[in-house]
Amino acid sequence: MASFTDGASLFPGQSAQYRWLARPETAFPFLLVTLLVLHAAVWAWFGAASRSNFDYGGDMVETYAWGQAWQAGYFKHPPLSAWYTGAWFAIFPRTDLSYAWLASVNTAVGLAGFALLCREFLDRRWTLACVAAAALTPGLTAMALRFNANAVLVSVWPLAMAFFVRAMNRGLTRDAIAAGLLCGLAMLGKYFSAMMLGALLLSALLNAPWRARLFSRTGFCIAAVFAISLIPHGWWLVSHQFEPIRYAREATGFSNDSASIRGLQFAGRMLLFPALGLLLLWLTVRPQIRLGRFTTVLYKCLHPSPDPIWVLAIAPIVLSALMTAITAARISTLWGLPMGMGLVLLVGSRLHAADSTKPRLRPAGLLLAVTWIITVIAAPVYWHASADRGDPMLTEPRLELARAVDELWTEKVGTQLPWVSGPMQLAASVSFYAASRPGYISSYQPERRTPWVDADSIKRDGGAIVCPGADSGCIAGGKSLGGKPYDLTVSKSAWGRTFEPVSYSVVIVAPAARSPGAQQ
Repeated sequence: MASFTDGASLFPGQSAQYRWLARPETAFPFLLVTLLVLHAAVWAWFGAASRSNFDYGGDMVETYAWGQAWQAGYFKHPPLSAWYTGAWFAIFPRTDLSYAWLASVNTAVGLAGFALLCREFLDRRWTLACVAAAALTPGLTAMALRFNANAVLVSVWPLAMAFFVRAMNRGLTRDAIAAGLLCGLAMLGKYFSAMMLGALLLSALLNAPWRARLFSRTGFCIAAVFAISLIPHGWWLVSHQFEPIRYAREATGFSNDSASIRGLQFAGRMLLFPALGLLLLWLTVRPQIRLGRFTTVLYKCLHPSPDPIWVLAIAPIVLSALMTAITAARISTLWGLPMGMGLVLLVGSRLHAADSTKPRLRPAGLLLAVTWIITVIAAPVYWHASADRGDPMLTEPRLELARAVDELWTEKVGTQLPWVSGPMQLAASVSFYAASRPGYISSYQPERRTPWVDADSIKRDGGAIVCPGADSGCIAGGKSLGGKPYDLTVSKSAWGRTFEPVSYSVVIVAPAARSPGAQQ
């Protein structure tokens, strides 16, 4: 079989109509879309087949619960991740597979934005090689399947960078408007996006043609659209006493180790993020660039440069490390999910410049295919291994609990369950899985965590308060609302296995319009 580099047919003996597939310059749209679709499908499968619940901490069901109410902000984070889930589940069913598709489509959109960014600097062949390499970075694979305020940056950052670069290169108003809007959306995803915005600003200031355009109508348009896009959230932020900023201080402000060391550790992890992707890039140029020369290229990528590609790739990492050292805030690897793409582009551009190399796409496709096949096979294997360990990510019966709560409410009250409350991980899971689609009310600081809900809704409309079996405080809280507790014992069943039953207490608070004797 001929390689992608020789222009011969991929299907010997077939009609010449297929020969265009052997020429990436011609087949670029088809190859790119195929890569994105397969990437999304493989990782959606992995997300659904490797776990029986969402993340144990509850980020995903909490994001879903926020998405039930379209707000300009939420107490932990700005609103973009909740908007994504709200829009997605207004169309698609509330299942594990559907949520896995949301997370994987988010990464595919990020790869599409990355392809757009690459095309500003590279030809089509190199763009395909870099997108394939980026598709192997952890930030666009397993780590991004925990969909939350970190994962949403995977789709927004590369698009914001791409349109900013287009605006700087071309000076077109439509690109400037798109850049300003996407930069605003990045901030609405997570305030940590300030690191990306800082990199964009530095890249423009250090490049003379871009600097001139930054201080022209183009730069003004970007800034104006950016500011306008943040007005609703800014108003919400002020009126809610800067809740997400307060939460960020609470969540990141305690650590005993050195802030400088934490910053350096974060930078080191980010530099290692694209390791498998860089292996793919080396395979594409291996006949032309030996391993020693390749490592030299990697080393030179670390040398400071005013080149926009270098700034866009390295500045977010450096700024993050400096922020950590200066503020002493704790920083998580998950905050840097999009950063591996910039490093892939940096290395790809340097390899492209080295002796005008032309990548061979067949080895890239083979490595990508092998990785996907291993991923598909590994998902159920990982599930069974985790099940053998008794991992609660698999064994806790959240889906079964939701169905049991729904049935109990219907039996005792005879209507659709309107509200559910209790510990967030359980209550928000019931809200997600239950067929009656109940709303979620936080049982802790509801005026802060779910302020869009009337605090008396459960008293007025009735609802279920879901408690771990031994949580006497949760049960007492339900009783104080006039509720009656019931014991539920349910088991998780999946992949032909049934796990140990788990006991819960569900406090049924009947609607105020019903007589006290209505509950049996």
